[in-house]
Amino acid sequence: MNSSLLTLFAVPKAFTGDMAWIQGNAIASWTKLNPRPDIILMGQDRGTAEIARELAVEHVPDIETSEFGTPLMHSIFQKAEACTNTPWLGYINADCMLLADFSHAMKLLQSELARHAIPEFLLSSQRVEIDVRKSIDFSASNWQADIVTEVNERGVLDHKTAIELFLFSRGLFKDIPPFAIGRPCWDNWMVWFAWHNKTAVIDATEAFRVVHQCHDYSHVAGGWRKTRQGEEAQRNVILAQGRFMSLDIACTHVLNTTGLFPGRTPDRGMRDTLVKRRLERGLEEFNRGRYSEALDYFDDALSRSGSLAVQSVHLVRALCLDKLGLREEAVAALKDELASFPDNVQALQFLEKLTEA
Repeated sequence: MNSSLLTLFAVPKAFTGDMAWIQGNAIASWTKLNPRPDIILMGQDRGTAEIARELAVEHVPDIETSEFGTPLMHSIFQKAEACTNTPWLGYINADCMLLADFSHAMKLLQSELARHAIPEFLLSSQRVEIDVRKSIDFSASNWQADIVTEVNERGVLDHKTAIELFLFSRGLFKDIPPFAIGRPCWDNWMVWFAWHNKTAVIDATEAFRVVHQCHDYSHVAGGWRKTRQGEEAQRNVILAQGRFMSLDIACTHVLNTTGLFPGRTPDRGMRDTLVKRRLERGLEEFNRGRYSEALDYFDDALSRSGSLAVQSVHLVRALCLDKLGLREEAVAALKDELASFPDNVQALQFLEKLTEA
């Protein structure tokens, strides 16, 4: 791979709270790739222009947004293609780090695409989540080794529906609907689009990992529920028209450390471990008095849990909702708790207190 082969582009959120160092870690890691790809940061959220100058990457401030100010995916991809002439482009969420294994995979991919005579492709990798709590010192010689150790020892694989990186050949994506970024369905629509157009869909999980840093949703007014259930989320679902696929289902080829092969790899997403991690972070935020952030983690955990019932989650959600002045929602949460665990005395007492008030 050379520096004129690939452009990475991203739309950072405002650099406030935890998102300041989470995104700083991610973007800085891209600049340490060898060779370094071209990098474009897009949008006008707070801190984007400043970090672009600091890291000597391109900044494209003007992209289309919804009436709520949320960047729209069709504009993001159009502007990225217009601002660069590299044959490959890669959209990546600004909370994800890339390491040396990514660079090795790109070099291998270049030769393997030529060997297989594949003209167009879409590539992604199953994300692995770690819990980073500070800015990384990229001047330290062992920064990357420390992250690799964290990934190997405590990293948790998410499901292959959760896609953070889209690396693709120039010109692949046309007529993208005006999906709102950070809301459901758009990422799985992109996978469907490539598959539907008989493009090679490559799963590179065995070649490199996209390292996602765990976070809450305090960067969005309304938190997790707004991103997953709000008006823009519903609009994305309508725009997708049921056309979405996970990486493992759409996959036509697998890239590992030795080459590119037809086939697919199974989804080994660690649901129960992710649920446990979200619950632990939620309790931690609750004990710190950060009730909105705690609610994000609890709601995220419940969305992943399926039929897995976890005692007292709705009780603690109710405590958060009550602290946030959302009494009716707190009552509904307590009723959910008692529906699954009717002997939860604390939930029953709290429900009586709220309904008597």
